[in-house]
This record gives sequence, C-alpha cells and structure tokens, in this order.
Amino acid sequence: MEKKLSLNFHMTVFQLKMIAMTAMFLDHAAAVLINPDLPLYFVMRVIGRLAFPIYCFLLVEGFYHTRNLKKYIIRLGAFALLSEIPFDLAFFHRFFYPGHQNTLFTLLIGMVMLAVIEYCRKKEKELMVGIALIGFSLLAFLFKTDYDALGIIMIFVFYEYRDKKKLQALLLLIIGILSGGIQTFSILAVIPILSYRGEKGRGGLKYFFYLFYPFHLLFLYIIYLLKI
Repeated sequence: MEKKLSLNFHMTVFQLKMIAMTAMFLDHAAAVLINPDLPLYFVMRVIGRLAFPIYCFLLVEGFYHTRNLKKYIIRLGAFALLSEIPFDLAFFHRFFYPGHQNTLFTLLIGMVMLAVIEYCRKKEKELMVGIALIGFSLLAFLFKTDYDALGIIMIFVFYEYRDKKKLQALLLLIIGILSGGIQTFSILAVIPILSYRGEKGRGGLKYFFYLFYPFHLLFLYIIYLLKI
C-alpha cells in the first residue's frame, strides 16, 4: 500500500476554489493586458498554472459527491455556452472564434467521460474505459477546447488514481512537460491539492464561482478596450 503524502496545513473545497479562481484571474489578466516581455507577465502566468489542475481535481471530487450528476452536467454545459463569447472577446477580440473553446467545455467533456467510465465499470466492461478515454480526449482535441486532450487525460488521472497521490503528482508533471513551456509549472498545483482532507468549507457561493468565469473575462476585455 502506498504511503500517503501529507502536509501540515489543511485546505477545504472553498479554499481550493479561491486559489484556483485567483490564479486563473492573474493568468488571464497577464494574457490579455500585460506585455509578454515584462517579468511580471511570466510571474503571473506561472501562478496561473495552479488553476486548471485544481479545477480538474475539484471536478473529480464533485463527481464523487454530487447528489445529481445530470444537473451537474447541465450546469457545466450552460455556463460553458454562456462563457464562450466573453472568452472569444477577451482572448481573440471577436464575438466568435471557432479555433479555441473555453475551459468549461474541457471540464464538461471530462465530466461526461467520468459518467461513461462509471457506467462501463458497473457493466464490467473494462476495455471500454480505455476506449472512452481515447474517444473523449479526441473529442476535446477536435473541438479545440482549452488544454484539449491533455486536459481530459489530467481529469482521468485525478479520477483513476484518486488514492495514489504520488502517482498523481508524477503524472501531472509528465502532462505538464508534454504540454510544453510554462505549463510544466502546473506541478505546483499538487501543493494545495495534497493539503485537501475532504472538507467542504464555506458554502452558499456555488454559482458565484461559475459566474466569475464569464464575468471576469468580460471585465478584462473592457479593460483591454480602455487601454487601446
């Protein structure tokens, strides 16, 4: 049995969401507003690498703890659609850009994949698990979602090796290296993730975290327009 990694401080779901949200905002602010030649740009983008792995981790935890998976999937889909125009405006300065879809679509595809995998395992069709992983990774790649296939693989890693933290960390590092460049720093996300002990923390702000995604993108786009 693998010896569990542990840290001296504990974090709740709420605290992890706050870290991911803050890291995401800094990352997007740098991408939209900061000159890439400035050191500040690099620092903000490095901090931003914390966001996506934490969101993938929380997605898997949500999958295990949700009372209604169907509503969870519908909610993800609705906010993914709502966020697409703000995403395209902020990063591509147009209302519709088919070449890249927002992160919530990646999480949506990942959540549907987990549901399919659970169904396959209940039916004892283990071969279909691998087929599902390949199929949904290909879907994310073809649909050109943020982090595309590697994002789906990351979600699978948090799901499949939920109780093997050392292996999660190693595979997260490999995914970061395969992603290339600054994405290698995503390994830093294991620090807050390892501190999680299953506590929910403060509640009542579920929709705030969903709404923050499209609204912060609109805010950054407005700031971008004011700078022109």
